Amino acid sequence: MRGIAALLLPLSLYAALAGSALAAATPPEMRPPAARAPAGSHAAPRSGPAPRAAAAPGARAAKAQPPGRRPDLAAAVPRPALAPPTSGPARPPAPSPLPRANNDSRIAAARELYQAGRYAEVPTALVKLLAESQLTAPQLAAVYELLASAYVALGQTELAIRCFSEVLSRRPAFALDPVRVSPKIRAALDQARRDAARPPVAPLPTHRPL
Repeated sequence: MRGIAALLLPLSLYAALAGSALAAATPPEMRPPAARAPAGSHAAPRSGPAPRAAAAPGARAAKAQPPGRRPDLAAAVPRPALAPPTSGPARPPAPSPLPRANNDSRIAAARELYQAGRYAEVPTALVKLLAESQLTAPQLAAVYELLASAYVALGQTELAIRCFSEVLSRRPAFALDPVRVSPKIRAALDQARRDAARPPVAPLPTHRPL
C-alpha cells in the first residue's frame, strides 16, 4: 500500500501542474464566463462617504461652524446702504412759519374780543402775547394800536396815549380813519403825536450843598 501511495502522489502533482499550465495557455476569449450571482440576491453596498447633493446654481456653500459655537448673525443680516456723502457745508433748516401764523391768529382773536365789546379781556390777551412771543415790527404796531383803543374804551386815557406813542415810534405816518374811529380814540392819538413832537425836557440841575 505504501508503494502504491508513493506512486500516486507524483501523479497528482503532475495533474495539478498540467491543469494550471493549460489554463494559462488558453486565450481569454475562450475562457468560460465567471459565475454570476443567483437571481434575488442583492450586492453588498459599498462602504464610504455618501454622495453629496448637488447645490443650487448661484448658492454659496455654507461655512462649517465648529461645534458649540453659535452662528454669526451679523453676517446673515444685510447691512443698510449708506447714503452718499454730500459736498459742501450743511445748510441750516428753514425757519418754520408756524410761530408767526400763531401770533397773527392771537392778534386776530384779541381784535374779535374788542369788536364784541369785551374790552377788559383785550389787555389781558395782548400783554400775555407780548410776554410770550417775539413779534415783528408790524405785529407790535397792531398790538399797541388795539391796546390803545381798548384803554380808551375802559377810560384809561393815559395808558392809551402811551400805547399810541409805541405805534408812532414804529409807524410815524400812522393815522386813523375819521369815519370809523371814535373821536376819543383819535384824540388820544393826537396827544401822543404832540408828545412825540415836543422837544425833550432838560433835566434840572442838582443842588449841591455848600
